[in-house]
Amino acid sequence: MALSKEEKKSIGKRIRKIRLEKGMTTKEFGQLFNATDSNVSSWEKGRTSPNPERLNLIAKIGNITIDELLRGSKIEYAVSLCNSLIKKAKSVSYSDKILIEKYSIQFIDYIRHSLNSTELSDTTYNEIDEFVVTKFNDFLNTPTNTTKLIDSVIMGNQF
Repeated sequence: MALSKEEKKSIGKRIRKIRLEKGMTTKEFGQLFNATDSNVSSWEKGRTSPNPERLNLIAKIGNITIDELLRGSKIEYAVSLCNSLIKKAKSVSYSDKILIEKYSIQFIDYIRHSLNSTELSDTTYNEIDEFVVTKFNDFLNTPTNTTKLIDSVIMGNQF
Protein backbone atom coordinates (compact mmCIF):
# COMPACT_ATOMS: atom_id res chain seq x y z
CA MET A 1 0.00 0.00 0.00
CA ALA A 2 1.40 3.39 -1.01
CA LEU A 3 1.19 5.91 1.82
CA SER A 4 1.18 9.67 1.38
CA LYS A 5 3.73 11.83 3.15
CA GLU A 6 1.00 13.01 5.55
CA GLU A 7 -0.05 9.43 6.34
CA LYS A 8 3.57 8.43 7.03
CA LYS A 9 3.95 11.37 9.41
CA SER A 10 0.73 10.48 11.23
CA ILE A 11 1.76 6.84 11.56
CA GLY A 12 5.18 7.97 12.75
CA LYS A 13 3.60 10.07 15.51
CA ARG A 14 1.58 7.08 16.66
CA ILE A 15 4.67 4.83 16.61
CA ARG A 16 6.60 7.40 18.66
CA LYS A 17 3.72 7.60 21.14
CA ILE A 18 3.73 3.80 21.56
CA ARG A 19 7.51 3.73 22.02
CA LEU A 20 7.44 6.49 24.62
CA GLU A 21 4.51 4.88 26.48
CA LYS A 22 6.66 1.76 26.75
CA GLY A 23 9.56 3.88 28.05
CA MET A 24 11.92 2.65 25.35
CA THR A 25 14.70 4.27 23.37
CA THR A 26 14.65 4.02 19.58
CA LYS A 27 17.39 1.38 19.85
CA GLU A 28 15.45 -0.74 22.37
CA PHE A 29 12.26 -0.40 20.36
CA GLY A 30 14.00 -1.31 17.12
CA GLN A 31 15.47 -4.45 18.67
CA LEU A 32 11.92 -5.78 19.07
CA PHE A 33 11.63 -5.85 15.26
CA ASN A 34 15.24 -6.51 14.27
CA ALA A 35 15.43 -2.87 13.13
CA THR A 36 18.06 -0.23 13.81
CA ASP A 37 17.47 2.87 15.87
CA SER A 38 17.80 4.89 12.65
CA ASN A 39 14.97 2.80 11.13
CA VAL A 40 12.75 3.67 14.10
CA SER A 41 13.76 7.33 13.90
CA SER A 42 12.94 7.35 10.18
CA TRP A 43 9.49 5.83 10.88
CA GLU A 44 8.77 8.33 13.63
CA LYS A 45 9.70 11.27 11.39
CA GLY A 46 7.49 9.95 8.60
CA ARG A 47 10.33 9.54 6.10
CA THR A 48 9.59 5.83 5.75
CA SER A 49 7.10 3.40 7.20
CA PRO A 50 7.57 -0.08 8.62
CA ASN A 51 6.75 -3.08 6.48
CA PRO A 52 3.35 -4.75 7.11
CA GLU A 53 4.82 -7.39 9.44
CA ARG A 54 6.44 -4.72 11.61
CA LEU A 55 3.29 -2.61 11.57
CA ASN A 56 1.34 -5.58 12.96
CA LEU A 57 3.93 -6.10 15.72
CA ILE A 58 3.95 -2.40 16.61
CA ALA A 59 0.15 -2.39 16.84
CA LYS A 60 0.24 -5.41 19.15
CA ILE A 61 2.89 -3.79 21.36
CA GLY A 62 0.76 -0.65 21.52
CA ASN A 63 -2.32 -2.73 22.28
CA ILE A 64 -4.18 -1.15 19.35
CA THR A 65 -5.55 -2.46 16.08
CA ILE A 66 -3.64 -2.12 12.83
CA ASP A 67 -6.40 0.27 11.68
CA GLU A 68 -5.78 2.48 14.72
CA LEU A 69 -2.06 2.50 14.00
CA LEU A 70 -2.61 3.37 10.33
CA ARG A 71 -5.59 5.73 10.66
CA GLY A 72 -5.70 6.86 14.29
CA SER A 73 -8.69 6.57 16.57
CA LYS A 74 -12.06 6.48 14.86
CA ILE A 75 -12.70 10.10 15.85
CA GLU A 76 -9.27 11.18 14.58
CA TYR A 77 -9.94 9.34 11.35
CA ALA A 78 -13.34 11.01 10.89
CA VAL A 79 -11.92 14.49 11.51
CA SER A 80 -9.02 13.79 9.15
CA LEU A 81 -11.48 12.62 6.52
CA CYS A 82 -13.60 15.77 7.03
CA ASN A 83 -10.54 17.98 6.59
CA SER A 84 -9.56 16.09 3.46
CA LEU A 85 -13.05 16.43 1.95
CA ILE A 86 -13.17 20.13 2.82
CA LYS A 87 -9.75 20.76 1.28
CA LYS A 88 -10.72 18.90 -1.89
CA ALA A 89 -14.10 20.63 -2.14
CA LYS A 90 -12.56 24.08 -1.75
CA SER A 91 -10.80 23.59 -5.06
CA VAL A 92 -14.05 22.87 -6.93
CA SER A 93 -15.65 26.29 -7.41
CA TYR A 94 -15.63 29.73 -5.92
CA SER A 95 -19.23 29.71 -4.65
CA ASP A 96 -18.77 26.32 -2.98
CA LYS A 97 -15.51 27.52 -1.46
CA ILE A 98 -17.27 30.40 0.33
CA LEU A 99 -19.94 28.08 1.75
CA ILE A 100 -17.40 25.48 2.80
CA GLU A 101 -15.12 28.03 4.47
CA LYS A 102 -18.05 29.60 6.29
CA TYR A 103 -19.53 26.39 7.72
CA SER A 104 -16.77 23.79 7.71
CA ILE A 105 -15.97 24.16 11.42
CA GLN A 106 -19.62 23.53 12.32
CA PHE A 107 -19.60 20.50 10.06
CA ILE A 108 -16.49 19.05 11.72
CA ASP A 109 -17.95 19.76 15.17
CA TYR A 110 -21.18 18.04 14.13
CA ILE A 111 -19.28 14.93 12.93
CA ARG A 112 -17.18 14.86 16.10
CA HIS A 113 -20.31 15.22 18.28
CA SER A 114 -22.20 12.54 16.32
CA LEU A 115 -19.37 10.07 16.73
CA ASN A 116 -18.71 10.95 20.37
CA SER A 117 -22.34 10.17 21.18
CA THR A 118 -22.17 6.82 19.38
CA GLU A 119 -20.73 3.54 20.63
CA LEU A 120 -17.86 3.17 18.17
CA SER A 121 -16.45 -0.18 19.25
CA ASP A 122 -18.52 -2.10 16.69
CA THR A 123 -18.32 0.62 14.04
CA THR A 124 -15.86 -0.04 11.22
CA TYR A 125 -13.66 2.56 9.56
CA ASN A 126 -15.57 1.92 6.32
CA GLU A 127 -18.85 2.77 8.09
CA ILE A 128 -17.31 5.97 9.45
CA ASP A 129 -16.05 6.79 5.96
CA GLU A 130 -19.51 6.22 4.49
CA PHE A 131 -21.17 8.29 7.24
CA VAL A 132 -18.79 11.25 6.84
CA VAL A 133 -18.96 11.25 3.05
CA THR A 134 -22.77 11.06 3.06
CA LYS A 135 -23.06 13.89 5.59
CA PHE A 136 -20.52 15.97 3.67
CA ASN A 137 -22.55 15.57 0.48
CA ASP A 138 -25.64 16.66 2.44
CA PHE A 139 -23.62 19.59 3.75
CA LEU A 140 -22.67 20.68 0.22
CA ASN A 141 -26.29 20.49 -0.95
CA THR A 142 -27.76 22.51 1.93
CA PRO A 143 -28.75 26.19 1.77
CA THR A 144 -26.30 28.66 3.27
CA ASN A 145 -28.54 29.48 6.25
CA THR A 146 -26.69 28.08 9.29
CA THR A 147 -29.83 26.87 11.06
CA LYS A 148 -31.06 25.04 7.97
CA LEU A 149 -27.62 23.60 7.41
CA ILE A 150 -27.24 22.19 10.91
CA ASP A 151 -30.89 21.07 11.11
CA SER A 152 -30.68 19.21 7.80
CA VAL A 153 -27.54 17.39 8.82
CA ILE A 154 -28.88 16.53 12.29
CA MET A 155 -32.26 15.37 10.95
CA GLY A 156 -30.46 13.05 8.57
CA ASN A 157 -28.30 11.56 11.32
CA GLN A 158 -29.01 7.83 11.35
CA PHE A 159 -25.59 6.65 12.48
